[in-house]
Amino acid sequence: MENSKEKKSFFESPICRSQIKSANVTVFETILGFMVGPIGGMIASAVFAFYLFGEFYPKVMFKGESVTLFLTLLPLLSVATILAGNIFLGQVIQRTKTKAGKARPWIPVSAVLITVATVLMFLVPNFGVTGKCIYAALTYNLYYAIAYPLYYTANSTLLSQSTRNIKHRNILSGAAGLASTAAVGAAGMFLPIVQFLVPTETDDQIKTFWFVLAIIVAVFSLIATMLQFFFSRERVTEEELVSPSSQEEKKDDLPLGKQFKAVSKDRYWWIILIFFLIFEMSGQLLNNAYKIFSTNGIDNSIWQTIGLASSQEDAGSLTMSALNIIGAVPMALAGVIAYPLLRKFNKTKITIGGMALAFLGGVIQGIPAIVSGVPVNPIFVIIGYLFKQLGRGVVCLFIMSMISDVNDHDEAMNGFRCAALTMSIYSAFRIIAQPLGQGLYMAISDAGASDAGVVFSFIWFDTIVYAIAVIMLLFFKVDDHIKEDQETIIERQKAECAAAGIEWIEPAERMRLEQEQFDKEAEEARILELKAKCEAKGLNFEEEEAKYQAKLAAKEAKKKKPVKEETSVEPEEAPAETEETDEDQE
Repeated sequence: MENSKEKKSFFESPICRSQIKSANVTVFETILGFMVGPIGGMIASAVFAFYLFGEFYPKVMFKGESVTLFLTLLPLLSVATILAGNIFLGQVIQRTKTKAGKARPWIPVSAVLITVATVLMFLVPNFGVTGKCIYAALTYNLYYAIAYPLYYTANSTLLSQSTRNIKHRNILSGAAGLASTAAVGAAGMFLPIVQFLVPTETDDQIKTFWFVLAIIVAVFSLIATMLQFFFSRERVTEEELVSPSSQEEKKDDLPLGKQFKAVSKDRYWWIILIFFLIFEMSGQLLNNAYKIFSTNGIDNSIWQTIGLASSQEDAGSLTMSALNIIGAVPMALAGVIAYPLLRKFNKTKITIGGMALAFLGGVIQGIPAIVSGVPVNPIFVIIGYLFKQLGRGVVCLFIMSMISDVNDHDEAMNGFRCAALTMSIYSAFRIIAQPLGQGLYMAISDAGASDAGVVFSFIWFDTIVYAIAVIMLLFFKVDDHIKEDQETIIERQKAECAAAGIEWIEPAERMRLEQEQFDKEAEEARILELKAKCEAKGLNFEEEEAKYQAKLAAKEAKKKKPVKEETSVEPEEAPAETEETDEDQE
């Protein structure tokens, strides 16, 4: 019965097979699976962060209607459904067992849901105020409690399950961090452009503009996330599927309470998740204060003095654009600086350095603000912002790799892996940080009316968080256990195979044998199809086969030229044999 069910599974079919064949992480996998794909998956959320509550809801959907209380409560009251949705969907992923993986099958499903939810959120229904409030609440939760959590949890779990090779994992984590930054950066950089392009003639034209924008974002998201599905691979999941204990004990079906009890015993698990929550909240608070601070919190007269702006509003827009562009540069620079440092230091030490640098940036911004008051000197704001973004960039590069290391540590401790549970909580924290940060900003700044509150939100809140983060990470020692954890997991797998009378095969070799079997099955299917075609059309099978083989030989000859079809990120080596330290990182 089980075999027949497996054969009927859509995700077991050849069409869903990963295009990544290597046992090592490849360049295509890094770029398409962990950069382009996640940018598509997260671009809608980044757009919503800038436009939904600041532009679309108050100025388009509820134009001229008094719904301030509703718009304030909507994200806060949705926190419960978002948390529940993340935990539930995380368990769905945890219990998924296919040859396509645990998380990969949910990437295309979430892509469709995100596409639909994005379009629906920017559709203005012809209802009364109450009807539009209900519609907005339903579409908001469709996206933030179902579609986006499903994607983000699957995306996060995918990285954790892609490889045990720490060097490769660091590279994938960096790619994922850059993708997240790129999505937010793109949405922010296009804010002035979108505001310029919005028509002002009629309400219908404005509604159409936003709806078309939503369709463009949704289509890009769908295409990019489908690329992620085809150019990613879950090597750890494939490894687990052949483990005798995975068949006997149904480890993936453990009750949620037992999973939580297992991971909650690990202090590193608590440290990294709490650190991430306060880190994300500080960023959201800064983002909420961003627009008003750029206009009212900075002395923008410099732009008018040199003739680049004719009004205070134009000067504020220039400052906002400048901070956006300047802030994006250090995020990319963080990778250039951080990865070479892995030869000398582990990820945690580098991340502590990044947080210390970000704290210094806050001090550079804040001291002149204390001395001169509001508005703040723009020179110090920009220099401090450079330091802050560089430090935050380090965290974005390594956070998912650090959490994946914790997943390995917990697996070594407990004998089973709870990556989907951990990543669903990580995903929930990332999503709820937005409404929590927004609510906190509204309280601190009196909805933007208090200049001092705006300055505190933009400069001081995250600076304090960076100081706390440095102290927390001093107790995060999971890097010291990486080699031991990897050895424990491998030895357990060997013991399980020996107890079941099954030969243990090194993961890279097993993947090679599986690929050979896939290729053999594909070739057999091709021959059968060709024979059927020749029989139907009265062709000679031997002649058609000879033509095919000639074309194949020509392709093979072309491949032997200095063109790499699938370049591995590292030299071909078994993941289990390269788990030494992060110091070997390229």
